[in-house]
Amino acid sequence: MPSSLEVNIQHRFQRAIGDKANGDFFGGAIVDMGLDWRAWKGLCLRMDGFSQNSEFDLGGRWNQNLIKDRLDVAGEIQFFNFDRSAIDLSRASNAYYLASICFQPLPNRVYLTVQDGYDGYYLYSAPSVAALVKCSESVELIWRILPAPRSLSSDPGQDE
Repeated sequence: MPSSLEVNIQHRFQRAIGDKANGDFFGGAIVDMGLDWRAWKGLCLRMDGFSQNSEFDLGGRWNQNLIKDRLDVAGEIQFFNFDRSAIDLSRASNAYYLASICFQPLPNRVYLTVQDGYDGYYLYSAPSVAALVKCSESVELIWRILPAPRSLSSDPGQDE
């Protein structure tokens, strides 16, 4: 049974270097700490915590190679819980679903991907098409078509 555990710590400063306001590790920054556990071949479980919006995520991803070095399919689901508003400190939950298929017409060189995700909080689908071409070990060209951004300024959870 193949298994591995990856610990992620990401830190993104939101202030200029040298700014003394909120000068500790967390002050004025977005911090993401998480675990990725590759529990079984093709199955990855993850848990993340973000300082922004006090978000907590749980999720899983399954990936299956259907044709060696040519065709992969994947499915993913993530559950989120986050602060809806810094003013009233109410919390909201969300689920996000994703399905994708990746074809490699030139194995390990050209990747074509079609995927569709669904956001359960804003109630919309997010299909996309992408191509990746590996020019060298350190250079990749990525082309992606995404739907036009939809205005998400209204919070559907505020009507509750």
